[in-house]
Amino acid sequence: MLVLGALVGGFLIGRPYPLFRDLFRHAATTHNPLYGAAAFTLQSVGNIVVMALLVLALAYGLGGRLQRWLSASPGRVAAVTAAAFIVAGVFTMVYWDVRILGRLDYIWWPTAPWNN
Repeated sequence: MLVLGALVGGFLIGRPYPLFRDLFRHAATTHNPLYGAAAFTLQSVGNIVVMALLVLALAYGLGGRLQRWLSASPGRVAAVTAAAFIVAGVFTMVYWDVRILGRLDYIWWPTAPWNN
């Protein structure tokens, strides 16, 4: 749980959305560590609740069919896990590395209107 919490917190540091940046900028300018911790905590809890609801809706919607399908062949679990790791790795590379190269004008990368 500690590693997962650190990963979620690490993702929140670089959020490009104006609301998040304004919230965290305000937390930093108030010089109140408790307010900053509460802001990060509320943001993390919000993300966790949304993801938990999505997972529960998926699990409830598919019922036991997904579990039966995965347990029918041991290779299926490994294939689904490998695909999830590949998708997460590609997303991480694009979000953190390629986007930074675009910000430094080494390559072209689309930007949102509020990032100009």
